[in-house]
Parts: sequence; C-alpha cells; structure tokens
Amino acid sequence: MLRDRFSNEELNSILNSPITGYNFTGAGYFLELTNDILPKDRRAISEPTLFGRADNIEVGFLIFIENSKLTLECHSWGEENPPETIREKTISVEIIELDNKEN
Repeated sequence: MLRDRFSNEELNSILNSPITGYNFTGAGYFLELTNDILPKDRRAISEPTLFGRADNIEVGFLIFIENSKLTLECHSWGEENPPETIREKTISVEIIELDNKEN
C-alpha cells in the first residue's frame, strides 16, 4: 500500500519504526507507528484493497498518515469479528482487484 509513495529505504525505516499506539476495538485494531519520514498532512490509503485471513477470520486493512504518524487499521471483513489475539496469528494477505467498470 505504501510502495508507490516511498523508496525502499524509507519503507524499511517506516517498518522499523517504534509502535507508539495500539487500540483493539472489538471489530479490529489500530496500530500506530511514528517516523519523521512520514508526512504531516492527512492521507488515507485504501488501495490496493488488501484482504487477510487467519483461522477463518477475515479482515481488511487501511492506512492513515498524519503528523508523522502512520496508523494501520485492521478491521473485520466477514461475519465474525477478529479476536484480540489476531496480531499473534499468521495472516495470509492477498490483493483484491475490484472491477470498477460500469456495464
């Protein structure tokens, strides 16, 4: 989701940033990283659409950037909300190609 916005060196720095916030909501979680490389202006990143699955739990992902902080949202994308232990599980992730063409 960030590959087109940052260089490989910047991505490595971002991915190794300290976790500065975490909030489990019952329907997923928000994980916050802080790094001076990140822009201050607000950006919401939802493409490409990412779908994850772990133990029959389905989740989706969004990224928000603001004030040099990146917030990863992992949210329910199925009938069942993810458990609080979802971060401890191995999640297989795939890119979903949405067909936005009008018929």
